[in-house]
Amino acid sequence: MAFLTSKPVFPQMSIFSVEWQVSRNITAKKTIFELVPEIIIGPPMKMSGKIRAIVSVKNDFAKPAEGIVVRYSLSLLLAKKGTGNGTWMAPFHLEELRISKIKPGQIYKIKIIHADLNSQLKKIKESGFQASALKLQVMVEPRPGDSLEKNVQESVIPVVYR
Repeated sequence: MAFLTSKPVFPQMSIFSVEWQVSRNITAKKTIFELVPEIIIGPPMKMSGKIRAIVSVKNDFAKPAEGIVVRYSLSLLLAKKGTGNGTWMAPFHLEELRISKIKPGQIYKIKIIHADLNSQLKKIKESGFQASALKLQVMVEPRPGDSLEKNVQESVIPVVYR
């Protein structure tokens, strides 16, 4: 009756952490990113530099994991200018990434670089609304025996205007 046990059939993957980074120094040769607690939008109503999220996926199993699929979406919290209340808009970006193999106990870092926040800010600029936060929803595609609370994570970073 070994098939009735609750042990995972496949290696259990988990979203270990999410970090937000912004490039401050952009040169022709190298872009340097640093961790940030918020996104700062400057006077021309656009962000200087580039934003990315680093998602760490961990293999919690004693065997290698192969063919891992990670899906994510990005959405903005919109509010009327001058108010604190807002509503999450539908995701403006959806993507699926694949990881060929993660060794046992290894953490694999995924760089999510397709945020294109400035184009979204430009679209809502004339509407009387502004973004007050950016949300990343990320999940590792579940497999038989997985615990879903380890497969899914949300990360929200405030958007500040200066």
